[in-house]
Amino acid sequence: MTSDKGGARNELDERIIAARDSILAEGEKVAAEEEGDQGQGIFLTDSRLIIIKVGFAATGDPQGKIVGSFPLSEIAEVIVRKGPLGAVIQVCTQQKQTNPGTPPDNVIIFTGSQRIKRCESIAAKIETALGRPVRRIEAAGEKRDLDDAENRNRDSEVVQATEEGDSESPTATTTIDAADAKPGELDEVVK
Repeated sequence: MTSDKGGARNELDERIIAARDSILAEGEKVAAEEEGDQGQGIFLTDSRLIIIKVGFAATGDPQGKIVGSFPLSEIAEVIVRKGPLGAVIQVCTQQKQTNPGTPPDNVIIFTGSQRIKRCESIAAKIETALGRPVRRIEAAGEKRDLDDAENRNRDSEVVQATEEGDSESPTATTTIDAADAKPGELDEVVK
């Protein structure tokens, strides 16, 4: 997986490869690389994290090129935001600020299930290189779905325990259920 300056992988867009090769220092090794959405790539080298965006889809300009270079020692935090349709990696440093109205050089987007897997893969490698975890944020909808499933499982356990007579206080169980119940379900709890 490692490559030197000038080493190209067939999976990457040739414009991203050209941009990568033009900014790598002599002898700098690429430890990991992934392609994000059209015209976007992220590279982990032995000394820095590089985000490259080329072309109209990534920069808003057909000939555009945006490069973010972040020395590993200056990275304050890496955030991975993941939703049902895609993921984003954001690199945060103390000194780097993005100008308003320009595409950020510290963010790379991964859309689709295959690219989400690529995002997770490179995030794990970044964690190893930094020696600390990246912050992962799941979409609220996914978290809510998980919470709802956990509540349904817990409620079915309470109902099962009550039906089997294992509960010492059915009134207390009903009170707990009523607190979690939806408005239409309260009438059924009372019966």
